[in-house]
Amino acid sequence: MESDSHSETTESSDEIAVLSTASPPTTLEPAHHIAKIQRMTSTVVPKSFRICGDNIDKTVRPRFLRSDRKNESLHYFHSYAVQNRVNVSSLSDLMKPNTSTPENIAQAIFPSKSDDKCLRQNIAILISRVLVSYLSFLGFSFDKVVEWHIEHQYSQEMSQKSIVVS
Repeated sequence: MESDSHSETTESSDEIAVLSTASPPTTLEPAHHIAKIQRMTSTVVPKSFRICGDNIDKTVRPRFLRSDRKNESLHYFHSYAVQNRVNVSSLSDLMKPNTSTPENIAQAIFPSKSDDKCLRQNIAILISRVLVSYLSFLGFSFDKVVEWHIEHQYSQEMSQKSIVVS
């Protein structure tokens, strides 16, 4: 009867071979395993979720009210979790501006010139959408040139479908 002191299990080329301590591994490439371990232990950003919900209220009225058939008021709540597409864990919830002088307070409260410029660009896009949507004579000419999406740093991530968790 043989003992189980030397057991070897290999599942696939990507899986790490599990060897007992009876004999040293001879067929395994150390560089391959180091790379696999580095991939497995690399910095993994934890997934964050948000809880969404909506309530539904419905009143059911019978055609003829009787003592055994009264109005029913139904109240339901639908909730689900959605995985965040953008990692915001590095952002702080607290913004602590330097408020040691009145000038610093003003800089923290009022928008800067770059904020004003960005706001003007976004408002121009929004106004052009409204004009093309509600004034038909402008829609014929300018429908193809109106920017229907304001680009931002997370446009690529936000264009993906949400992952809903039940």
